[in-house]
Amino acid sequence: TQLANSMADSIRSNITGFNSGAYGGTGAEHTSCETNAGCSPQDMAEHDLFRWGQALTFLPAGRGDLAVNAGVVTLTIRWDNDNTGALGLGCGNDHTVDLTCLAIAFQP
Repeated sequence: TQLANSMADSIRSNITGFNSGAYGGTGAEHTSCETNAGCSPQDMAEHDLFRWGQALTFLPAGRGDLAVNAGVVTLTIRWDNDNTGALGLGCGNDHTVDLTCLAIAFQP
């Protein structure tokens, strides 16, 4: 929940990047975004996605997906909660096959 809310807060704080579609891309590390020099909204979105991906690696088989549909963002975090080696992305109840999922939806 904390990882999903953290990403939601990042998107809300970079509404210019969100409105330009920058959160629909892939993550990339932009260290200038962590200095006083700053960075562009595009770079910040890429850096937010990069940092989120890094944070998710602390979960077993952790991964995150971000989807935008009609201005609504859905963040889905998946992980192998039962340590079964599951890799399925269906979010089903059989955790020997599918990863455990948490999804939140919000409008920035």
